[in-house]
Amino acid sequence: MTNRSAGVGVRCPIGLFDAHEVGIESLTAAINAAPTAAEKTPFARDLIDEVGVLLACASYEAANLNCNLCRGFSTLRLQTANLVVKAGARAAP
Repeated sequence: MTNRSAGVGVRCPIGLFDAHEVGIESLTAAINAAPTAAEKTPFARDLIDEVGVLLACASYEAANLNCNLCRGFSTLRLQTANLVVKAGARAAP
């Protein structure tokens, strides 16, 4: 498995991004592999929790490019996971 975070180049000053990126990548792969929206939902909920930790970072510095990259990626992932959950709820009987 390729470490996509290495290509991203986020250098988190406190190591929080790296600590959660492996789990986020794993959950993303599980979402992509699940065949139905309903089966994707539990992974998406876990992904929401993981990116929530990054978005709640108390060490966030608005002037730090790495913090902005982390926040931007995390926001996009949160939006995507929320859409997956919404689709799963619509697909549920």
